[in-house]
Amino acid sequence: MPGRLMEHTNTLFKTAINQYQSYPSDPVFQWSIWCNRSIRDLYSLIASNGRSSSVAEKVDILSQASLAAFVWFPVQSLTLTDMSLRVCSKHFLGWPQAESPLSEIIPGLFLGNKLATGETFLKENDIQCVISILDEEISIGENIDHLHIQKLDYPHVDLSDHFQEVFEKITKSLAENKNILVHCNLGMCRSATLVIAFLMQSFKMPFDEVYSWVRERKSNIDLNPGFVQQLQNLENDIFHNSNLQ
Repeated sequence: MPGRLMEHTNTLFKTAINQYQSYPSDPVFQWSIWCNRSIRDLYSLIASNGRSSSVAEKVDILSQASLAAFVWFPVQSLTLTDMSLRVCSKHFLGWPQAESPLSEIIPGLFLGNKLATGETFLKENDIQCVISILDEEISIGENIDHLHIQKLDYPHVDLSDHFQEVFEKITKSLAENKNILVHCNLGMCRSATLVIAFLMQSFKMPFDEVYSWVRERKSNIDLNPGFVQQLQNLENDIFHNSNLQ
């Protein structure tokens, strides 16, 4: 890893901490903005210079802290929601443990965050297909089959209208022996919801069992209540509607 990148990430990390300490009246709001800017800058540098575990760990910490402080990409989308309060209560009170950017849930199916779309991760895991659930476009490497779903991570957002599309995409990829990555910004909510929906449909299993299975393999998943309700509705359809695949 070039020394310039390490120096830059350390500077950004220290700046974020100092910014937090400088706003005792509203530390969450102010610090989260610095986190968000730092993450964007680090993503750009990592893309052009490569990555290292120390940099990835700091991006993960900043990402989850920023999430806890209800800041989303882009900065202009600042909103306080039930979901942000839920995540804040779990993650902001202590430093979250950094995880690998992606985890293999079943053979060939990976769940991850935005960092997992880096060329190194894609090559190391022989990923040939990527499903991105983001509110903005993302550039994926050459020769990668890419599906972009433009959705925000809010409880009122309907992800269920993409359940069948994602089910068919993952099924086709696995049938062709192509590894597939499903990701969102942090790999905690939107992408986890779609992976859980796929597994529920594929194995005709209830939500609670699939959620536990996925969480054993990626411990930081954290679904917002709206997405949980959509998965519970899917469960009802699976066990009461014979026409559902």
